[in-house]
Amino acid sequence: MKKVFLLLCVLPIVSLATLSSADLGKRGIEVISTKTDDGRTVTTARDSAGNTFEFITDQTLTEPQADILVRIKDTFYSWEYLKIASLRIVFTGDQLEIMVFPSEFIYNGVNFAEYLPSGMQFYYYRDFVEYDFRMFVSNLFIRISGQYFTEEQLCEKLFSAVQNPVLYIQTHDPEYLLEKLKGIENLIDALNAELNAKISSVSRELSQKALEFSDRLSGEIDGLSEELKSEIKKLKEYYDSLIEKHTEYHQALQEEYLQFKTQQQKRDEQQEKDYLTLKDDHLDLEERHETLKTNHQNLEERHEQLKTNYELLKQDHEQLEENHESLKADYEELLREFLLVRNAIIVINNRGLFGTVRELNTEGINRLIELKKANPALTQKEARSLLKEEGIKMTKNEIFLVYSLYFGEFE
Repeated sequence: MKKVFLLLCVLPIVSLATLSSADLGKRGIEVISTKTDDGRTVTTARDSAGNTFEFITDQTLTEPQADILVRIKDTFYSWEYLKIASLRIVFTGDQLEIMVFPSEFIYNGVNFAEYLPSGMQFYYYRDFVEYDFRMFVSNLFIRISGQYFTEEQLCEKLFSAVQNPVLYIQTHDPEYLLEKLKGIENLIDALNAELNAKISSVSRELSQKALEFSDRLSGEIDGLSEELKSEIKKLKEYYDSLIEKHTEYHQALQEEYLQFKTQQQKRDEQQEKDYLTLKDDHLDLEERHETLKTNHQNLEERHEQLKTNYELLKQDHEQLEENHESLKADYEELLREFLLVRNAIIVINNRGLFGTVRELNTEGINRLIELKKANPALTQKEARSLLKEEGIKMTKNEIFLVYSLYFGEFE
């Protein structure tokens, strides 16, 4: 498989004012036509192999520009899978714009030409080449952009976009990745809010239930205590009254003993009356005893009910703690994924000229974040100077990526 590195050997574009007109004939190129369009020269030419192309310049084509023109033309016409319908090369200052319109572009059984209604655009910036164009696949306009290395590498990229356009957008579109990051941040904020709300709600509920339980229990105990005290006082008073009556009756019996025979009937009636009174009092005491016994049983039942309620509250509390740990684990996992995505974006967008992956400058990133948080008004230029003073090396692109991903600043 032939791999072509586009224009890596191309000479830089130099000032047109100091160079003379180039001789295309000695390079095997025939000029077919020349016209002027909006102050610029548009030339149609054909090489010795019959390949036609078009180039546009502001002034007369110079010798260095002619060398670049030939190399660009030869590069694209040497592609293995591409058949060119139209090739246009535009010279503008220090930049070259190359527009390729394929008639056929077949790779792995897929004709990319069917998905490229506007062709392909390439840009040469002195020391590297980029491409930026769109494919129309499954009613989706997919942006294809990046640094050019080989035909094979570009074909693989186009093939993946055709095979699964949605997945390609998700993995290559920076705007989609930024939206994904915002979605993760919003999800983390929502989980934090939900967790805090649940903790606050549970705390308030437990506090309220504890206060209600304490007040109810205290009121019941106080009420029962006062009731018991009242009943004991009444019993004591009644007992004292019985003792007093017994003493009086005993004295009366002693005083009336001598009159026993004559007053026997009267005493019998009186004793019978007293007996009935005591019997009634005894029955009253038994009823009160049963009442106290019932109250005691009620207290025991309430105690068991309160004990059961306490166990249920304890189980609810333990369940809430388990839910809290689960939410905490979810939060930590989302945070870890969020940091991985940020770092991945920095690494992807900070590759070298030949696509080499640069090692993540963790120390520089962490220090830059500290400086920016300490001084929100810190510009990228100022940050780079401070890092340089501290002996930390970071490129402008790395600083720009940190400002974009961590602080949303795209200056």
